[in-house]
Amino acid sequence: MPRPRGEIRQALAQAADVLYAERGAVSWRDLAMKAQVGFSAAQTTVENMVRAGELAAVGYEKQEGSGVWRALYEPAHVGECEAPHDDAAAALVHVLHCWSRGGD
Repeated sequence: MPRPRGEIRQALAQAADVLYAERGAVSWRDLAMKAQVGFSAAQTTVENMVRAGELAAVGYEKQEGSGVWRALYEPAHVGECEAPHDDAAAALVHVLHCWSRGGD
């Protein structure tokens, strides 16, 4: 049986689910603020969650008025490619979408 998630990791995972539903992919800073954890702990934990496959790095954004680019993350289960079973046309669109993202 795997070890249970720590408090910080669990809080960040819940924050990722909530924020993704509200506004899409977010930075680790947004996750830290939503989860109410320290920036240092959040940054390290988010990197570990990406390596473990719990979060997916999906791109970058540039803050207005700043030259800093921030990585964007979303829950990994969002990017999973599961083919729909009810409609052939929808299944074809889904396959093409997953293929373009590099999914299975």
